[in-house]
Amino acid sequence: MINDFEQAKKFVEEKKYCEAMNLFLKIKKVSLHDSSLDFEIGKLDFLMNNYEDAIKMFKNILKIQFDYNTAILLAKSYREVNKFKNAIKSLLYVKKQKISVQQDKEVNDLIISFMCHFNHKELAVKFMKKIDNKNTSYDIDNLYNDCLGDMTQKNIKGLSLQQYGKIINDIDDAKLKNAILNEYEIYNKKTTLLSKPRRLRILLTNLCNLKCRMCEVVKNNKQQISNDKMNEIVKLFPYLEDIIWMGGEVFLYPGFMDLVEKASQFNIRQSLSTNGILLNNEIVKKLCDCNVDMTFSIDSINKETYEYIRYGADFNKLIENIKLVNLYNKNKMVLTMHYVISKYNCEEDLMNVVSFAKKYSFYKLVFIIDTFADSDTYNYIVEKYNKIKKELYIKSVEAGINLISHVPELKKIKNTDNVCIKDNNKESVIRNKTGEVNNCNILESQESQANIPYCFLPWKMITIDANGITRADCFCPELGNYENESILDIWNNNAFVNLRKNILLNNKVCNATCYNSNRKFY
Repeated sequence: MINDFEQAKKFVEEKKYCEAMNLFLKIKKVSLHDSSLDFEIGKLDFLMNNYEDAIKMFKNILKIQFDYNTAILLAKSYREVNKFKNAIKSLLYVKKQKISVQQDKEVNDLIISFMCHFNHKELAVKFMKKIDNKNTSYDIDNLYNDCLGDMTQKNIKGLSLQQYGKIINDIDDAKLKNAILNEYEIYNKKTTLLSKPRRLRILLTNLCNLKCRMCEVVKNNKQQISNDKMNEIVKLFPYLEDIIWMGGEVFLYPGFMDLVEKASQFNIRQSLSTNGILLNNEIVKKLCDCNVDMTFSIDSINKETYEYIRYGADFNKLIENIKLVNLYNKNKMVLTMHYVISKYNCEEDLMNVVSFAKKYSFYKLVFIIDTFADSDTYNYIVEKYNKIKKELYIKSVEAGINLISHVPELKKIKNTDNVCIKDNNKESVIRNKTGEVNNCNILESQESQANIPYCFLPWKMITIDANGITRADCFCPELGNYENESILDIWNNNAFVNLRKNILLNNKVCNATCYNSNRKFY
């Protein structure tokens, strides 16, 4: 016949905690100094979230004699009441006892996990180095990645990174070392950087197989990045986290797929923009093998309109190639649909565009206004889009699609020779009759804080155009020309340094398109 002690333990297994506790306390009246009973009561207190009671019980047991399971639960109880130092001290006390190799590994894992839980990842790194990265399930490189993620989030929130300063020199991996150094330089508001670019946006060539009606690029003389300059870019591969390949049409750049495969060897996240017409079975298989994210430029889902806008394209061929990508993709690559709203397609129902994106497994859908549109068309598109944007977002969420809009959120539009458009009492965009964007007095948003830069890209990214012009990102001012300087010289030239200084001073010196969209700047 089962005794009360075993019955109480059975209640615990059945998660009948109150019944179990009542029975344990009944037994306790008879057995005042039974350590096994005290442990079960303490463990039950832990399961019932009575952590302070559990701590008292476990401490009393350990005063009499050491018990591994009791000590571990004591440490976990301290963690639950946010007593970091007590939790770590308890685990370090366990390590000093005579425990097995497996138990020591479990304790090491707990110490590291507690340090990460309490956002002391730098201490976890120091601990792993102290134990020589042995007898633990954790990998120190993964832990450095966690540190990097924590540093990035703290920079976004304007929090201190001082505790990370001592780990930089201990890192062997060039990419991780560069990234962590970069976040530390951002925290210290450095404008001349020792860290190298972490992201590249490369406009390889202006050659294209199509002649899109709103595109001015194809009207220029042939331009493409030279072999010498590409060799300079390849030398940055060990430090890079991201590369965005752009054209023209990227598949017209000589040796493009060789570049993709080489970048893949350095574990660089890659993405490319394409009209999708030149894809074939071999190219798609290689892109999928290298996990290259793809953005398709599709400015209409109507065959007639699409082929009119993208002169020289075949809508049926486009659909065939998208299906080919979906066949090989297996959810490794992120597919994005890029839709430029222009005078040629602005009357189309954008709700149907969301349905199209879902049908062909696009994860992201990006709307942007034709940058060459005249002022009247531009303003008409802005007004029309803003009337349906809430409905668009709702439909995209239902479809499981990440909708990104680069369309300004504008409220009042005056059709004058110089149009100043206001949004929530903030002067934002001035657009004249030719459609050019002029600088306007853009006030700091209520959400921003004075000590947090409104944009981090000039500390992380460089954009290289086929014509030699170099910027931080697409909408940023021109910062140099690689025909005259090396890429790394441009990275810290006067123009780049001054851009960083202006951002730290909250001087909005960039193109206003950035400020009036939901772009993210980190």
